[in-house]
Order: sequence, then structure tokens, then C-alpha cells
Amino acid sequence: MKLLYLYRFAILGGVVAQLKNRLKALPPGVEVHLGFLEEHGGISAFQGKAQTCILPTAEELTDLLRKQDYQVISVIDTPVVYPAIAAAKTRALIVNEVHTTYQRSLDYLTELRAMPPMEVLLTPSEYLRAKVLQDYGYEGIRPVQVVPNCLDLDQFTYRPPTVPSKKRILLWVGKLDEHKNWRDFLAFAAQQALLREDCEFWMVGGETAPEESAAALLRDAEQGKLLSRFRWIQRLDYQAMPRLYSLVAQSGGAAVITAIDESFGMSMVEAMACGCPVVASRVGALPEVLAGELSQLLYPLHDLEALLSVMERLLDKAELRRQLAELGRERARLYSHEVVGRKYFELIKTLFEKKFPPDRGA
Repeated sequence: MKLLYLYRFAILGGVVAQLKNRLKALPPGVEVHLGFLEEHGGISAFQGKAQTCILPTAEELTDLLRKQDYQVISVIDTPVVYPAIAAAKTRALIVNEVHTTYQRSLDYLTELRAMPPMEVLLTPSEYLRAKVLQDYGYEGIRPVQVVPNCLDLDQFTYRPPTVPSKKRILLWVGKLDEHKNWRDFLAFAAQQALLREDCEFWMVGGETAPEESAAALLRDAEQGKLLSRFRWIQRLDYQAMPRLYSLVAQSGGAAVITAIDESFGMSMVEAMACGCPVVASRVGALPEVLAGELSQLLYPLHDLEALLSVMERLLDKAELRRQLAELGRERARLYSHEVVGRKYFELIKTLFEKKFPPDRGA
């Protein structure tokens, strides 16, 4: 099988990490190509693992599709490529993957219903599947299937820190945008700092944030009197994240997710795989991951008093923390690239064979 993934940005982030993990699980014989419209440092993640190319114009993509006999084309939140796909008149199975929950980025789904090249949609959660079916009218129009995000558990596992932390680390990871709701984390940190002397507050992400967002972050941290116990790491290589989560776990701290919406919650699974408990807002797909006993780590969005209460129990009850950390590790195993990758490939194979039935007489 010859498979092409198309995504707007080659940037070291969630989608590129997902593709890298997924490639490890695809069986021998699957030839993978990756096409991006813009390069922002993400191509380096695939050296030796797949053929990659930058396709800044529709003409270049159409030309590629005419030259290559792709059997499956997977478009990830990049609707601008569909005119080029239509112009190429490819017979490939066209899959549209939906990973974003940004309203303005999802609006293309309404127009996409009328585009005949796209035959099936994939989402990483039941939450996002329901949103596509109900809010964008895909019920009875196109099939929508769920394939969760996957994680390389050989990489994401607890690694004892060489220099243990002397204080509990409360960690926030994400982009500095309204969607990730970083302001709530700093507001929580300011209140938590008044209650406890044994905590530090770390934030990771925001390298590409506008200057005004970075200034606002530092201003909020200063107003909350956090600077002496605050660390902002604007960029951290993906390969270093397991060590960071392990340090947080060793410190007796936790990861905190304050997002307004989430299609899956990849940083949550990464942290849990490293033995780091996660406290998260009860939004989007996050309750799907923090299910069962882990649901006690959820709190209502913007309810900082509830967040403080959940965190207090987690920090002060050692046996509860140990149990939840172990449950988190077990939960993370459900999203290993072997398990999810196998499910993904079987689904793609089934869809492909439905479109192109194998010659039973051969």
C-alpha cells in the first residue's frame, strides 16, 4: 500500500508527533509519503522514516498526485488541498482526519460535505466524532470513525531524574493561546502559592507566541508574586518531555491542563505514561481519557476553587497519589502505538478493500 499524508505545517507539534508514532506501527510493505505546505522544522522528525516533500502550491501537489500512484491519501485539517486532489483525478481512497477543535478551523467541514473526493472522516475521540456528526451534519452523509492518538511507550516511560527536585513541580504544557487557557493556570498558581510553600510552577511552550502574549504571561506571573517560584521554558525538544514528566512525578507534583476544549489530550497521556498524575478541566475529550477512578482528577472549567481542592487531595494523600499514578500508567498503555497503530491500519485496509475489492480469483 502506498499512503500519502497531507498537512499544512511541518512543525514539531502534536500532528507531527502523531505521524511519527503512527509510522512505527505500520506493517512492512506500507510505503509512506508526507507532504507539507510549509516547513517549520518538522521535517527533521522523519529522517529515514518516510519520504517527505514541501508542496507550497496547488500545482505542485497536483503534479505529485499525477506522478505517484497513491492508494490512500489522508488529509489532516488541511482543506485547501482538495481542489488540487480533484484536479489530479486520483482514484485513491481519500481520508479526512479532524484533530482540531478550533471553531474557525472546523468550519470547512460544512463545505467539505459536498466534495466528492473525500470518503471517510477520522477523529481521535468520541467527543470530536459526535461534534462532526451533529454540529456539521455528517450523520448519513459520510462515515466518521474514531482512531485515538497513539504514543511510543518505549520513549514515554518513567526515568529517575539524575538531579531530583526539592519542591513539588506543578507543570503546564501548551501554546500561549486562549484555547489552552494559560491564564487560568497562572491564576491557580497564585492562589496555590499562598497556600503552600512546597510548590514550584513550571510552564512549557510558547516559543512562537506573539510578543504581547509573552509580555502578558510575565506580567501575570509578577502580579501573582510567582517569579521566585516560576519557570517558563519556551521550547523543549519532544525527546526531552519524558524526562520532564518523570521529574514532575519524582517531585510529588502533577501536570495541570486548563484547556477550554480538547480533541484528545495528548500531553495528558504522555504525562501519565511517565507516572505523572494529571489534573484537568472537564472539557472536550479529556473525560474520555481520565475515565473511571481517574475522573476524580477532573474539575469544572474555570472553577479554580475546585482545582485547588483536587490538587490538595492529590498532593497530601500519598497513597491516593500512588494509586492514581498507577492507574494513569495503565490507562496510557491503551494508547500505545502498537495497539492504536494496529487498529488504524486495519481500519484503513478495510476501507481500501471496500473501495477496491480484492480479486478473489487471483
